Amino acid sequence: MALLDEALAAVAGGDVDDFQVLEEVFCQLFSACEHAHDVSRAEQWMRIGEAIAKRRSLPAVSAYCRTHYGGILTARGRWPEADAALTEAVWTSRRRARWPPPPGKREDVAGQGRPGARP
Repeated sequence: MALLDEALAAVAGGDVDDFQVLEEVFCQLFSACEHAHDVSRAEQWMRIGEAIAKRRSLPAVSAYCRTHYGGILTARGRWPEADAALTEAVWTSRRRARWPPPPGKREDVAGQGRPGARP
């Protein structure tokens, strides 16, 4: 985790310009936080990630980070916050992509087989 923190410090400090590197570093950190159930570290980096995404106009990074963050909150049983993070991830992604997709291109992922889930 210390090495991931160091890599993200470089990203936050502007030492990393390559979008793919930026995305991978955040992906790895939030994945590690999700596996370790490290909500406090994820919350700290989520705020920084949102600022970077906004500053660089990168909504996909924000959506992707929110997906992991939603998983972290779900694992901790923080359901309302997880729902808000995952919902925002979907809407951020939809704003960036053409939505809704053409007929025949849709995949039902929203319900995930849960009774009463929103479409």
